[in-house]
Amino acid sequence: MAYPDTPWSGYDYGGDALLLDARKRARAEWPNMARTSFGPGNYSIRSERYRYIHYNDGSEEFYDHANDPHEWNNLIEKPELFSRIEEHRAHRPRQFHSVLGTVSTGHRVFHASEEASKQVKKFDPLDWERPVDNPVFTTTFGNNHDSVLFVDSELEYPYYLIIIHTPQAAHLWRAKKFSWSSADWELVSDKYIIGKHYEYDDGVKVDGTYYLYEEGIVYTFSGPLEKASGKWKAAGTFPSKQCDDIGIYYEDGVFHMFGEHGHFPHGPDGTSLAHFSSTTGLGDWKLVNAKAVDPNPDGGHKYGVGDATIEKIHGTYYIFCDRESKGSPYKVVAWRSKDINQPFEYVGKAITPRSEEVNHWDNYRIQDPDIAYIPELGRYVITANMMDRDGNPGGKFPTLKGKTTRVIGVFYHRDIQADPGKK
Repeated sequence: MAYPDTPWSGYDYGGDALLLDARKRARAEWPNMARTSFGPGNYSIRSERYRYIHYNDGSEEFYDHANDPHEWNNLIEKPELFSRIEEHRAHRPRQFHSVLGTVSTGHRVFHASEEASKQVKKFDPLDWERPVDNPVFTTTFGNNHDSVLFVDSELEYPYYLIIIHTPQAAHLWRAKKFSWSSADWELVSDKYIIGKHYEYDDGVKVDGTYYLYEEGIVYTFSGPLEKASGKWKAAGTFPSKQCDDIGIYYEDGVFHMFGEHGHFPHGPDGTSLAHFSSTTGLGDWKLVNAKAVDPNPDGGHKYGVGDATIEKIHGTYYIFCDRESKGSPYKVVAWRSKDINQPFEYVGKAITPRSEEVNHWDNYRIQDPDIAYIPELGRYVITANMMDRDGNPGGKFPTLKGKTTRVIGVFYHRDIQADPGKK
């Protein structure tokens, strides 16, 4: 049997030779991974030795086929296999498709698990953790103030982080794989020019356009963030006298803005968070509720709030924001509402400084949160500004006075659960 135009051209293979060659190839190492999926959220990643399984309720399994070919022993919680598990997670499908048909056992199991997941999924807005003892993004670039995190799984680099440094310039970081540490990110620019502001409150990406908000100005850019330095356009305004240090959220053609409202005498905050909405995000803002978030329901100004971040999780809207009072520095607190246009109820303290510690970066205050869903982790993260005043661990922060340090910290939500509605 001749095989023209192949590496075996000129050889005459009999049946035994072909069988021997097939066996050799079957035993050869296979460096790639195989992926199978069945409906949104259900998929399996198979390497030569391991198999990773993810279900649409957020649960996971990991098996070592060399020692456990029948998959009796789930190794997903083994810390020594974390890096191997992460390698497999990184191969998750970028797109999911609806399940066609309804009659097979697989279809029935899939639809049953979907219904069950809707019933059991709960999100505790107070259940946050530090992935390591000191989850500091970076300590080598001076005064790191507000951060704005953009997540878009369709891009080559799904993660972009803008960290505000000085009024002259910010820093732009990017990563293909999410991590709490800048060691796993690439610094695109340490002279990233947007406007001339000390900070930027919040940002959102809508239909390919990025929006950033600060001091009553809305900056926009359409295109890759790497090419935006110096090209951001002051395209709109917002009522910063009534709604400042804002958080922005977009849903169903409407931009929702929550920001500081009223005078708080003990710091740069509001006595409530006002809610404004706009169909353009650039102007024509309508007041929805001046006290959408009200930490002083009995009147007065005991508490000040500001710097909100908003996310809809399993059908409920959550706001995480700064809160302080006289003698009690900033911490991050949580609020929730089933209807974004109705008042939010107070839930409790979500992330607090470790005031009793002396060797951490966050023992004075934590503020300016920004929340995002990280698909590869299957959970939410918050980046926040952490301040320390005792000089321990310390560092070089030339724009700050005395022993003060300020860094960006990264916090993970404890529940590892997929949210099929998030991209």
